[in-house]
Amino acid sequence: MTETAKIINFKERREERLAGEPIVELPKAIEIPDIITPKDIDSFDDDQLDSLLNHIRLRRLASTLVYERTMKEKEEVTQGKARDMLEKKCEQVWSELNRAFKVLDRLELRVNEMRALRLQAGLDW
Repeated sequence: MTETAKIINFKERREERLAGEPIVELPKAIEIPDIITPKDIDSFDDDQLDSLLNHIRLRRLASTLVYERTMKEKEEVTQGKARDMLEKKCEQVWSELNRAFKVLDRLELRVNEMRALRLQAGLDW
């Protein structure tokens, strides 16, 4: 096994996971009220507190994943536009090259005609 095979590219791995990663829903085993007051927090047992923390983490993770997916989609759109512009520029360059080749062909023809006339006239270069 080579050294490069042992290296994990975490950026690529994260991008791959973001593409199809499901958003994990909070299990409903322990009920957390929608509105929580400081008095409620004081009355929570350890399981409820852990569930509350997990709920906050999952909600934050879901928001982060949505943001990261949105930024990735935006980057793909930007890259797509750049690719389209690059393709258009390549077509323009190809068109210019074709015109240049045609002019070069005409120029070579004229130079060869000039050489032929010089030979007919008996002129030396």
